[in-house]
Amino acid sequence: MNIVITLLPATDPRHEAAVEALVIDTLRRRIKRAVELMVCQVHGRGPSIQATGRVGSRFDFQVTGCCTDFTRRVKWQLDELPEG
Repeated sequence: MNIVITLLPATDPRHEAAVEALVIDTLRRRIKRAVELMVCQVHGRGPSIQATGRVGSRFDFQVTGCCTDFTRRVKWQLDELPEG
């Protein structure tokens, strides 16, 4: 599984590098926990996930995988993650 997290420029200057690092680490663990056991039953491959967003707001997830059905299942699982 490949996870890439991109933080957009902070809208609040109080979000320093330490806060951003904490957000990235927390989000990476939440994503991994949500989909780490997901493997395409047809092709045996895991997903690649890119999360983009700002500290304090909901992240958008782009999922790539070996086939459309698997990608849809992973995206649905990620969309169920609570905010924060």
